[in-house]
Amino acid sequence: MLRQGVFLIPLLYATNALFGVTGNIIAHIIADITAAAVAIALALRQYGKLKQSVSESAAELH
Repeated sequence: MLRQGVFLIPLLYATNALFGVTGNIIAHIIADITAAAVAIALALRQYGKLKQSVSESAAELH
């Protein structure tokens, strides 16, 4: 949803206006890379919260 709704549709309009049909290919690539970057950032954030939660739980046990 993030890739197609937020990134791809606006990019299709913008890159099509700038590069024509080739812009459609470029839009897909940019949308994929951007969505992957957002997913990695969110996963790292969750990992940090999980790691902190586990360390707090371990400290309570000792």
